[in-house]
Amino acid sequence: MYGDLMRAPGSQGQSLLRAKALGADIRMVYSTLDAIRLAEQAPSREVVFFAIGFETTTPPTAVMIRIAEKKRLKGLSVFCNHVLTPSAMHSILENPKIRDTGGVPINGFIGPAHVSTIIGTQPYEPLAEQFGKPIVIADLSRSMCCRLS
Repeated sequence: MYGDLMRAPGSQGQSLLRAKALGADIRMVYSTLDAIRLAEQAPSREVVFFAIGFETTTPPTAVMIRIAEKKRLKGLSVFCNHVLTPSAMHSILENPKIRDTGGVPINGFIGPAHVSTIIGTQPYEPLAEQFGKPIVIADLSRSMCCRLS
């Protein structure tokens, strides 16, 4: 799993970092290729890659699966938890604490340019229309900038 998940609390409040401290064999990787190397080095053990993230982390997971298949690695599994940015934004805006009580005032969104480079801007348009919230996406390195509202 990628390092940003090590401290995230689980359903019972325990993090993976804590589980590791208690003796669980949990390893942080920097890329999917690290998981392949682990599986190659310990063919008798099950290596489970915790695949999580938005649109930009999905392609490396797919490549890892193809490489593992070509190498016929039997002990490598993927626990897939990829999510879509527009769906996450929709869930936030539909949350009763936000929608009904105004508990968290949201005036607009700064959209993720790295994700939009992959999926474009069209998936955000229904959100801007349905909820009346502007979404700004800017990536000056690619000369891409748009405002949806």
